[in-house]
Amino acid sequence: MMQQGDGQGLVPLLAKATFEGSNEPKPQGTRGGTGQQSTWAQRVGSAVLYCAASLLITLSNKIVLTSFDFPSAELLGLCQLAATVAVLTLGRLLKVVRVPPLSGAVLRVAWPLPCLFLANLLFGLAGTKSLSLPIFIALRRFTIVMTMLAEVVLLRTMSMAKMLAGRVGLTAWRRRSTWLGLMLVVMVLLVCLQFYSEPTYLRIFNLVPPKSHSSNLIGKDNRNQDKVHASSYSAKVEVSTPYVEGNEVQRNYEEEQRAANAYFNMPSRDDIYNRRQQTQETEDYLEQQGITRVALNPKNPYIPPHRLVHFDLKGAPPKMTYLLQLLPIFKQLGATGVLLEWEDMFPFKGPLASVAALNHYTEEEVIQLLTKCKELGLEVIPLVQTFGHLEFVLKIEQFSNLRELPDIPQALCPSKNSSFKMVTKLLHQVYELHSKVTRPRYIHIGCDEVFTMGECDLCRKKARDDVFLDHVAKVAGFVRSQFNATPIIWDDMLRHLMPDQLRKIGDLVEPMVWVYAENVYHFVQTSVWDKYASSFPTAWTASAFKGAFGETINVPNAKRHLENNLRWLEVMTNENRKFRGGFSGIVITGWQRYDHFATLCELLPSGLPSLALDMLATSRGYFNQSLRSPLDSAMNCPASSRHMVSLDRDAFLWERFSSCAFPGAAVFRVMSRLENLERDTEEFLLLVRKKKAWLTDYNVRHNFTTPLRLNELMQDHSRLQHSALSVSKQARDALSEVFDQHTVGEWLEQKMQPLLEVLERVGADSTALRRRIFWPVRPLPQGPALRKFGIDLH
Repeated sequence: MMQQGDGQGLVPLLAKATFEGSNEPKPQGTRGGTGQQSTWAQRVGSAVLYCAASLLITLSNKIVLTSFDFPSAELLGLCQLAATVAVLTLGRLLKVVRVPPLSGAVLRVAWPLPCLFLANLLFGLAGTKSLSLPIFIALRRFTIVMTMLAEVVLLRTMSMAKMLAGRVGLTAWRRRSTWLGLMLVVMVLLVCLQFYSEPTYLRIFNLVPPKSHSSNLIGKDNRNQDKVHASSYSAKVEVSTPYVEGNEVQRNYEEEQRAANAYFNMPSRDDIYNRRQQTQETEDYLEQQGITRVALNPKNPYIPPHRLVHFDLKGAPPKMTYLLQLLPIFKQLGATGVLLEWEDMFPFKGPLASVAALNHYTEEEVIQLLTKCKELGLEVIPLVQTFGHLEFVLKIEQFSNLRELPDIPQALCPSKNSSFKMVTKLLHQVYELHSKVTRPRYIHIGCDEVFTMGECDLCRKKARDDVFLDHVAKVAGFVRSQFNATPIIWDDMLRHLMPDQLRKIGDLVEPMVWVYAENVYHFVQTSVWDKYASSFPTAWTASAFKGAFGETINVPNAKRHLENNLRWLEVMTNENRKFRGGFSGIVITGWQRYDHFATLCELLPSGLPSLALDMLATSRGYFNQSLRSPLDSAMNCPASSRHMVSLDRDAFLWERFSSCAFPGAAVFRVMSRLENLERDTEEFLLLVRKKKAWLTDYNVRHNFTTPLRLNELMQDHSRLQHSALSVSKQARDALSEVFDQHTVGEWLEQKMQPLLEVLERVGADSTALRRRIFWPVRPLPQGPALRKFGIDLH
């Protein structure tokens, strides 16, 4: 053990113990122990070499961990340690360096050093990922200073300082207070210089071009109107991600801009303060709405290049006149396009005519919709399912032989040639009709939720993942070669795949990552984003404004859907720079059925207020009180609306939009009455059938109760029955303005008929029980119902 004041530092002691515990000769002030004195040039060369190596290690670590987003700083550190040991071992074998062999004496003295060095390396690398390059370099400058300071404070010795003082000839170093004071002054000066210096890195590397250069890069393609920021704090350089195809100069320039934002993002102190202030105000507002920990900066937001609204036309297809009314509103809210999922509402013809619904749109109506989108500058992306969710085709007897499983019409068998032929016919007919107005640049080919896959005799010959990838590659190749369009697929079937598997389709498709819950990272972790970024040059995302939180609900929970979209903005801000081309955009989906056989969930008019909030948020990059005016204008709300929204107490927006006059507002108001009616009816039935003991199934079965109690129980029955009839008629009139009679009839049968029937049944049971004026003595006879279940008391 070292004693205080013994005059020995850790380094001399380690050297002493090291050579005492080995047979190696001790160096006596010579190089390599050979007696040859080191020259001045050798010393300077060693210092220069150490400086260059340190700088290269610093830069390479920063690039690997930050630019390429290497996921594990610990693994990187361990690899560097392993490389160091390997180099030293090789040098010893070649007798280039002299390293003592491992011994007990060496371990006893040296064990603190490798432990501390390992901790310093791992924690330093982990911190590197979160620091900018300039501040990281500034902190690296303190390494030697902190080493000397630690030796003085912890070991109570001045051996290192004395050694340096002897070299330089200074006596002030021998005074501990002077040395400590000087170190503190140097550290303060370095920190001040670091934070107050101009951001020279961009100028040194010539990464900030003149304004005239960037202005010349804007082409005629409407994609150049969209701006994408490399991150939510990239204030110095803006990146115009979309570029004119074939413009290699522009492509290289944008790559340099992205590099500038990634490496040298140095906002000033005022910028940082203003951004934090704006971000805090937005966070405070969202917390008032019950949405916590969402950090979005209104001064420098991330805005997805494309914001598309999803039309799920298989659910309850609106009248074409209604859809045409909605398109200008979507444009006003910030939409750049629509995703059209036609399913059986498309006017298929020829061999596919049997799959079209009887009330499908006509070709003229489809052309009318596409023309309106073109006039408004809205890009149209058709969605055609080509693997799973093909129930609308496979349910027909004509195509039942294409099913993967003969009794389940959910997914086709991709191993049959006739399956691919059917898929190409679907795509051809949709593409040809769309091309009469505008040739689609993208075609969404679905491929989500392929629940029955790799189960038939033909598909079992290959691995399940290969079955999926081969079919996707085949369909995507067809779309690219025949239509010169980019295929998009849903991503859920890709998340478990390895990067080498994903690369099989990496140049063929663009994945659309969909999560409709609030916690996006719970479903798509950072590791999945890393896989996607290494396999695909770009990606899309998909949120939801309705049709995600319940198969039978009437109106979406706007609070949950808004949080879902805001979380997506956070995720896209974090993950955008990983992709070579950034994100392509976001689709805000609005499902009207969970699948082809499901009953209806929220109708399109019921979800418009939720969509308005979500589209405003995604097209602005944030959500706060400043969006009240564009919201009121788009949704045709009166000026008396005194607040933005109060989602914490008005999650379904009944109060906020009940007085607005947007298209379909009458349907939205009917849903408010229906919600109240369903709640009151459920409470009434629970009371009379379960909680109270005079109108239960047992009472009805044995015709045994007291009329006095029935009168009390049935007090609310007439009111509820009258309300149900009133809501039914009001809903019929409101829905008829938006949907055809088939959809109106389906909705009334699913939502109103059960209420009317159950209330009618309760009334009939009560009336029958009141007729009796004489009752039998107990025990009442056992009914035959239990006997059919094999329960007999005799």
